[in-house]
Amino acid sequence: MEKKNADSSFGQCLCLDWQQRKPHFKLAAGFSSGAIAIWNIGFQSSFLVRQSKIDDSITLHPIQVFTAHNGPVLTISFSPADNSFMCSSSRNRMMEFWDIHQPGIPICSRLFRNPPQTCQWLSQYNAVLTKEDVSLPRIVLQEGSTANNPAAQIFSQQCHVTDVAYSEWLNCLAVTDNSGKIEICKMSKQWPGNHKVKLKKMLVRSPSSNDLSDVCINKDVIYKLQWSPNKASCKWFLAGGKSGIVHLYHLPSKFIESR
Repeated sequence: MEKKNADSSFGQCLCLDWQQRKPHFKLAAGFSSGAIAIWNIGFQSSFLVRQSKIDDSITLHPIQVFTAHNGPVLTISFSPADNSFMCSSSRNRMMEFWDIHQPGIPICSRLFRNPPQTCQWLSQYNAVLTKEDVSLPRIVLQEGSTANNPAAQIFSQQCHVTDVAYSEWLNCLAVTDNSGKIEICKMSKQWPGNHKVKLKKMLVRSPSSNDLSDVCINKDVIYKLQWSPNKASCKWFLAGGKSGIVHLYHLPSKFIESR
């Protein structure tokens, strides 16, 4: 038995996110048409849930659909502090912050120098972590409470950053670029007054092996990184890329404790 979207008129689905706070029933999707759709998988209403008599598959209609952008929705992220708030971005370089109960007008908007390509709302900083388009290899934090302050650049390098992932449990960033290396950086514990978050490089990893070396670069390009969301396994993270192989890495405790 599977649940599937009832309508494909929104275009291609380009991004997804799941509510971070309990009961975790709502999920959201951003589409190429500029629409955002929200589903509640806990709903049992016959108006929204239809079960096929042929294969028992379940069709779930969204509880909410609204036009968020004039172009494709590239990123979407629920606030970890409140299930009512989320942010999204598009190719027009705009990041919008939404109250999903009143989605007609965004709470605030932020214009970036390049289209944001990733989006993760960090509860510890009340800020959104994002990687701008690969033409500008930098990672920034944008405060979620207001868009009046400029985005704070926290990471940049000569190679093109392909992905970034943040671990709430470790307060660490995993950053990878098109050279094949993975860098693990420890973030400061609070948002300083000058809006610059200090990073301390801990480790440069190669996806070619699971041993810990200071510098080791592999020819395989890593496209996606993902930390384990569970506290018990928070030192594990995934890396996948050009070769089609998914690598599973473990960050030893001594690298956290010694820094």
